[in-house]
Amino acid sequence: LDNPATEEQVPPLLPQAPDCLTMVTSRRALPGLTQTQRVRLDVFSEHEALQLLRRSIGSRRVDAASDVALCIARSVGRLPLALGLVASRIHDSPEWTLSDHLSRLTVRRRQGRLEAGVELALDVSYHELRPELRRLLRQLSLHCGGEWEVHAAAALAGSDLAAAQQQLDELVAANLVQQSTPTRYHLHDV
Repeated sequence: LDNPATEEQVPPLLPQAPDCLTMVTSRRALPGLTQTQRVRLDVFSEHEALQLLRRSIGSRRVDAASDVALCIARSVGRLPLALGLVASRIHDSPEWTLSDHLSRLTVRRRQGRLEAGVELALDVSYHELRPELRRLLRQLSLHCGGEWEVHAAAALAGSDLAAAQQQLDELVAANLVQQSTPTRYHLHDV
């Protein structure tokens, strides 16, 4: 079941056979689902990113310009969705070199643009947030440091520590903010 909007959407779609497993994918945490095993997926390692590119566009092309291929993977933050979309574009335009694709991605990044599918996924996640969470996310994206603590979030939100902590927890659950340590948070590079 791909990306249910709410936990309540899942139970009616589950098979009734007791020996049937169901995989539910979501960009947000769904803590209310019972009898589940949660598998959290992270960004690809550099090795995994290059393997995806090799499978998608061919080992010869990747290995002939492995430095450029790695820069492509890094330019999309090694996000599986983003890298898959970029790999598809590379596959569909064999007349372009990997350097051509990297140049295109570099220009798009300077313009603050992502691949259309990634922008759509982020846009959906963003618009599902309550207005105060959207405001805090925008403010955090402008924060001058790469990481912050709840105190900085509270100052940006104009709230107390408990409210800021709850908002950060919700942004983490929505996979829009990452928690690097128990007290420090950051946004994904993309």
